[in-house]
Amino acid sequence: MKSTFDMTFPDPARQMRHNQRFDYEGLREEANEIFRASGKSQTQLADELGKSQAVISRALNEENSTLGKTLREIIAHLTAYEIEEEISVSYRAIRRN
Repeated sequence: MKSTFDMTFPDPARQMRHNQRFDYEGLREEANEIFRASGKSQTQLADELGKSQAVISRALNEENSTLGKTLREIIAHLTAYEIEEEISVSYRAIRRN
C-alpha cells in the first residue's frame, strides 16, 4: 500500500503537529477532515487501501475503537504523517482478604 500523498500539494493535515496526541474520537475527527480535504470518495479510498467501502465508512462514522488501525491507515495514506498507537498501563492495589 503506497501513500498517495504528494509533497507538491498542500498537506491536508496542515493543522496536525508532530507528536500531537489524539484520543479515539479525536483521531476519527482528524481522519474525517483529512478524508474530506482529499476529494476522494470512500470507494476510491477503499480501493487504494485494499479495504471495503463499508469498512471505510464504519471507521469514519462509527464510534468503534476496534477500527483505530483503519483510521491510522487513512491518515498515513493521505498525509505525510504516520500515527503510532500509544499504549499506557496503570496498576491498582486490591486488598487481599
